[in-house]
Amino acid sequence: MPATRFLPVLGLAAVLFGAGCSAVDSVTEGGDASPTTPSNGVADKPPAEILASARKALAAAGSVHVKGNGTEDGEVFALDMRMKGTQAGRGTLTIKHNPVEILRIGKQAYLKGDADFWLESTGSKSAAELLKGKYVKGSTTDPDLKETLALTSPVGFGDEVLTAKGAVTKADSREVGGVDTVGVTFRSKEGDQITVYVATTGKPYPMYLSTTGKTADKTNSFDFREYDQPLEIKPPSPDLVLDPEKLGG
Repeated sequence: MPATRFLPVLGLAAVLFGAGCSAVDSVTEGGDASPTTPSNGVADKPPAEILASARKALAAAGSVHVKGNGTEDGEVFALDMRMKGTQAGRGTLTIKHNPVEILRIGKQAYLKGDADFWLESTGSKSAAELLKGKYVKGSTTDPDLKETLALTSPVGFGDEVLTAKGAVTKADSREVGGVDTVGVTFRSKEGDQITVYVATTGKPYPMYLSTTGKTADKTNSFDFREYDQPLEIKPPSPDLVLDPEKLGG
């Protein structure tokens, strides 16, 4: 079996980033902002500059926890990812009820799934049995993993969800997780309408994002929380790691 058969993720990130969305009401999580915290001035900027400020702030965050869910073609997906700046990221992406753990430390990447996930990914029962419960090693330079690993980096994630095609307009203002925010709306590269709410105190971090897709069976939304909190991400135990390049053809 060719080594490359172990690495495809069946467009997991493509599904996630390409999905449209109806907003999920998850904007009431606890936050640390105080009502007396002074404004950061972002609300007074033109909409395109608000979006640019949010993307820049996210890229520079020391750590962030991104959590979201939605549907694509009627299939439910969920994301729960912690990112330690550009250094590392670890979390779970679940699609079709098959969870896969995604781990990146520097330029090393690892995927871990159960037998059902690997059977769906490889189409091989023998491969699924071999890979289940193991961390399959990859690299950030692998083009097949590029979109998936964007989920582990605030830079890559921001490039995907905070890049506008065309005009950016102001939306409403609201409180998200105890933080005052201002919203901006724009079209994604795929043509979906995105609204992101940006903190108007402290750093102009994105706090909540939702999109409106072209069809009703596509939904997603994301909460951004726990910015700049201490976070330790360790590599997996060597005895749980499989390197496809060493498995033979």
